[in-house]
Amino acid sequence: MNERRIVVPEGMLKAVQAIAEDHGGVSPYSDRGKECYPAILEAALRHLSEHRQDMSPTLLRSIRNDVSFIGVNETDIYEIVNAALRRMFLAPEPETPEQIKDLLWEDVGCRGVQLSPAFLNDQIREAFRRGQKSGPR
Repeated sequence: MNERRIVVPEGMLKAVQAIAEDHGGVSPYSDRGKECYPAILEAALRHLSEHRQDMSPTLLRSIRNDVSFIGVNETDIYEIVNAALRRMFLAPEPETPEQIKDLLWEDVGCRGVQLSPAFLNDQIREAFRRGQKSGPR
C-alpha cells in the first residue's frame, strides 16, 4: 500500500517538549527522551488518520448539545469527526504527482488547439486523483 506521509504539527511537538521540560527535562512518558517524540506522535497521528475512532455516547451527546442549534444527531457527529481525523494530519498531495508529469501539456503555441494547456493539465490531474481514489482493482 502506498503509505501517505503524516505531518506532525509543530505546535503539537512543542507542547510535548514543554511537558517534558516541566518535569526537569526528562519525559514523563519515555526514558529515551526528546528523540522519541516525533516518532511517537507520527505513529499516533497515522493511527488516527487510518482507523475509525470510538467515541463514548457521553462525548457524542456533549458535542450534540454544544452544537444543538445546527440540528445534527450523534451519528452525523461521529461520521464528521471520523472523516476529519482521517484527513487532519495527512501531508498535502503534490500539485502534480510524479507519475503524470510526462503527460502534461506544454504551451508550444499551437494555433489549432482551442483548449488552454492549463485547462488540459487540470483535467489530467483530476483524472489521476479519481484513479487514485478508486483504488486497486
